Amino acid sequence: GTGQSEVATDQEGVLKSFGYEQKLSRRMGPFSSFAVSFSGVGITSSVFLTLAFALTQSGSAGLWTWIPSSIGAFLIVAIFADLVGRIPVAGYAYQWSSRLTTPHIGWFVAITGLMGFAIGGTGTIFGVTPYFLEEFGLPTTTAWNVGGAIVLTAVVISICIIGIKLTAILNNAAVVTEIVGSVGVAVVILIFAIIVHPHPASYL
Repeated sequence: GTGQSEVATDQEGVLKSFGYEQKLSRRMGPFSSFAVSFSGVGITSSVFLTLAFALTQSGSAGLWTWIPSSIGAFLIVAIFADLVGRIPVAGYAYQWSSRLTTPHIGWFVAITGLMGFAIGGTGTIFGVTPYFLEEFGLPTTTAWNVGGAIVLTAVVISICIIGIKLTAILNNAAVVTEIVGSVGVAVVILIFAIIVHPHPASYL
């Protein structure tokens, strides 16, 4: 409609101010865009990988570290939100850092960001692979874990290569399942704790 045309024209003007032309095919809706960011954070996998470590290393007191960590995370979110509103172009931190400082620092940020994503993605896949192996009744030895991680990586890459529509559909379904499942489990645990009182408040 006319409104959509005006928005598109305005977006083209914003991009031109940054030296870009509107070429991106916007096939993802608002929820899909949110789902991509949500799955990129990897909340469930992070809980599986870090919660056990925190409990075994510092006990129940380790749960309190979530408070300062959450405050720090929200501060970073506020900075990112401000940057993406002022510099709404593709390229993530490279665009922001190169335009706010110099292209050399932008290149450094891009390389370290690529390394971080590569290591984080690899670590996440390697960490969640045992859950898939157990579901299929396979051993969780190091060799099987490495092989399973390679297969899982190939599956994810294949889905992305097939197209953004399939990727968005599967990711949307996964995110909905993750949110509903996480909230559901949290509510069940809270109700259980209120009724049964397995530990006193001093346990924390």
